[in-house]
Amino acid sequence: MKRTVYLGGYLREDCEFDVRWRQEATVELHQSDCFRVLNPLRDKDEVGSSKGPEAKEKVHRDTQDIERADIVLLVVMPREGDRQSIGTFAELGIAHEAPGQKLIAFVSRDEAILDHFFIQTIATKTFRSPSDAVDFIKAHWSE
Repeated sequence: MKRTVYLGGYLREDCEFDVRWRQEATVELHQSDCFRVLNPLRDKDEVGSSKGPEAKEKVHRDTQDIERADIVLLVVMPREGDRQSIGTFAELGIAHEAPGQKLIAFVSRDEAILDHFFIQTIATKTFRSPSDAVDFIKAHWSE
């Protein structure tokens, strides 16, 4: 049975990194043929925030994806001047409260975020790069 991985984290309109790491993780996880990937960018034409019914649909789909996932990979790579991503931390809370035991892999280069007691308590494991997290997932969760 394939494990399902949800690729969460920042989705900034002007940040190619937010799209690129998801593309690279998807390719890497599919190569092992042990994983099904749920990318919140699938079937979307643009990155960014929404309002009204469209926003509710996105939140509903992302929540369902997180609840279905066996593994939630959250990447938080703030740039200078970025505000914290409310959506990303909502994803963390949803993953933590979802039924069943999930591996929550949390990625950041920001020591203050990685050392925060909420992250230390909720995350299964923390990493400094998305590729390190993907390598760990493949090494420990491949069937």
